[in-house]
Amino acid sequence: MKAIFSSLWEIQLFISKLFSRFHFNLSYNKFLSKNLFFMLFICANYQAQSGFEFERSWGTYFGANGGQISGINTTRGILFDSQKNLNIRGTLWNQQNTPASYYNQFLIGGGSPYIIQQGLSSFQATFSQAGSLSYYGYINPVNFANLEKIDQSDNRYYIIRGSALSVQPTPGAYFTTDPNPSSANKVMLAKYSPSGVLLWATYLPNAFGNVNIELDPAGNAYVYGETRMVQNISTAGVLQENFDLIYDSYGDLIPSGYILKFSPGGQRLWGTYMPSGASYSMQYFDDALYIITGKNTNATLNTMATVGAYQSSVADASLTKINTLNGTREWGTYYGPPSGSSMVLMYDLAVNETGLYVTGTDYNFDGSSFFGTPTSYKQTVTGGSDLFLSKFTLSGNRVWSTYFGSSGEDMNEFDKVIAVAGNDVFITGLSYGATNNIATPNSYQSAPEFNSAGSNNFYFAKFDSSGSLSWASYYGGTNNSAGITIPINVGVDDGNLYLYGSTNSNVGYATEGAWMPVRNPNNTNQLTGFMAKFINKNLLGVSDNTKNSDLVLYDNPNNGEFSIKGKILTVKKCELQLYDVAGRQILVKKMSNDVTQKFDLKSVLQKGNYVIKISEGKSIIKTFKMTVK
Repeated sequence: MKAIFSSLWEIQLFISKLFSRFHFNLSYNKFLSKNLFFMLFICANYQAQSGFEFERSWGTYFGANGGQISGINTTRGILFDSQKNLNIRGTLWNQQNTPASYYNQFLIGGGSPYIIQQGLSSFQATFSQAGSLSYYGYINPVNFANLEKIDQSDNRYYIIRGSALSVQPTPGAYFTTDPNPSSANKVMLAKYSPSGVLLWATYLPNAFGNVNIELDPAGNAYVYGETRMVQNISTAGVLQENFDLIYDSYGDLIPSGYILKFSPGGQRLWGTYMPSGASYSMQYFDDALYIITGKNTNATLNTMATVGAYQSSVADASLTKINTLNGTREWGTYYGPPSGSSMVLMYDLAVNETGLYVTGTDYNFDGSSFFGTPTSYKQTVTGGSDLFLSKFTLSGNRVWSTYFGSSGEDMNEFDKVIAVAGNDVFITGLSYGATNNIATPNSYQSAPEFNSAGSNNFYFAKFDSSGSLSWASYYGGTNNSAGITIPINVGVDDGNLYLYGSTNSNVGYATEGAWMPVRNPNNTNQLTGFMAKFINKNLLGVSDNTKNSDLVLYDNPNNGEFSIKGKILTVKKCELQLYDVAGRQILVKKMSNDVTQKFDLKSVLQKGNYVIKISEGKSIIKTFKMTVK
């Protein structure tokens, strides 16, 4: 049903008109007080049905089949450089021993060729904001050099792994000699300039599992990893100065977590061991690291929860806040059902000024409702599993928590499954099997392509910071079973929303004129990468306004040639400003006093959507949205 009210005030106005028209006996104020619930219901119904503020700018497939668009045990998401290019990486499963010639047909921008191997490889890809793929290449399987972060000056940070690393440590860096020369599991952190010059490189303690990196605005780097290295990591006064020597039942030393802070020049500023092991997600915000951690490595200890913590009883997962100025812990709390009582994966987090948000999957082994608070959107799990989304204050207290998902099996163990922007919280997930429809009316895609046993359907949703669902939508065609996880990830930047992942569906992912409109080949259940950009219509202000309606843009759409016509141009000193959908200014040009003025920008503009503003001084006369095909 189409909403008819845009605000509570309009509802009140509507009711007052009813009174004046029908001469109700009750007073207006008394009616309002008795029927406030009715009014709020109308408001809630309006908000739930009319809130989808995005439109898809472009969507495309890309790369070879067998691609899984996610990191290797890390949640770094899309990396944006200063030009707002989208840098992502993924894994590649050569399950059918396909020859290298197939993979190398996708190379672009000087990307490295594929090295034949059975099993797992990696690749790197870069998109422009207009949806063109400018780089696609493979990563050497012997010496993985994975791009992890891009700083504000476009310097790039790589984690390099392998048995014989090709990069040498630089003088003055933290570890200039291999701390574990006999280990085949070597790892190095390297920083490169925008032009590709090595600025510094240091060995890291031998790694087990994932290594996470975060940067702060000053250019300091924070590394979280796991190691068996028992010395030369920590500094005085940090959370944990000493390695906790714990052995498993086979007599092997159990790895310990650690955090290192590096200066922009590669020197260690502080280091601490961690009471728990690996971390799946870590984010910097306002002189602190917020980290998803586990329970104590030493089973005899219970120190992951600090005094006054939200949850002191042991669970498989915990949350930790580290002061980045000195490496001390500000607070820690366990979070989840009792350890061993259920299967819960807390996989990702996001933080901003409104709070700390964590998400994961509850597999409902015990009928748990742990992650559903009273009055939340969904208080219990339905089906085999559900996602959960929880909000904490920055001081570690839970504010609200809700489940989200269908009556089937839902999961979000992908790469980057949560993103925040102001009061908006975006999550992604996948439902499996024949399920109920969880899309809200008037969302981007109100139903899955197929809804049957064996179906895998993507969805994305937005909650506000108070825990209310704004909208939920499906995305793309239905996926078939692929033998590996089928991922959908989310990112936000400058008001734009990005969905990316892998699919074996041939419909719903590519727009007209897309970089790669069809999968190659499209008759396989192997996964192919996809990327999509949604623009926020409200923030960009791309709707044509009605002021000075004699001013027109034609042709639209066009190939980069267009004209502006209007009598107002003959009497005002106008200026044309052209922006891409990321808000970057592409062109500023003073206009003449001719009624019709033609512009030829075929050599400048790529396929995509643009915003044209015609202004005089600081006064905007008219705004157009223009599409180049």
